[in-house]
Amino acid sequence: MLGTNIRFEKTQANLVGASCLLLILSGLFFDTCTQAAEPSHLLRDFDRMGLVIKTSTGPCVFINTYVATNEASRAQGLMHIENLGEFEGMLFIYRRPAKISMWMKNTLIALDMLFVRENQTIAKIVTDTVPLSTETIFSREPVTTVLELNAGSAQRWGIQVGDRILL
Repeated sequence: MLGTNIRFEKTQANLVGASCLLLILSGLFFDTCTQAAEPSHLLRDFDRMGLVIKTSTGPCVFINTYVATNEASRAQGLMHIENLGEFEGMLFIYRRPAKISMWMKNTLIALDMLFVRENQTIAKIVTDTVPLSTETIFSREPVTTVLELNAGSAQRWGIQVGDRILL
């Protein structure tokens, strides 16, 4: 009986892995089809990149991100954006692990912030940030990436600390 359970769990894990891979591959073809962020001219100079969030609750979620890799793009972020598509986000990438601080100054929409370790696991999730707030939001531990999503996304998709981001 124990052997049967182990085989079932391995098969289930393989199916989840395969479905995530399929999601990644399909996202590579369709990641430029939608651009819902408004006003779009504020984000036209940002690179775009698809990523997958592999949740511990089972489903994988494909996100089409705007990528901020330098000081200027990280400073701008989602400032003055009035609308972000359901499966869109902003990905802040840092060269080295560091304790990161963020704020919502000039950001008009509530966000969920996912602070991601160098090993691509989620270290901290801050939900429903307050638009226009200058309150500092800290990562608490060194991270290399911050992913901003529409407020409520983490709960809706079952994203938890320890889940993995596949870049």
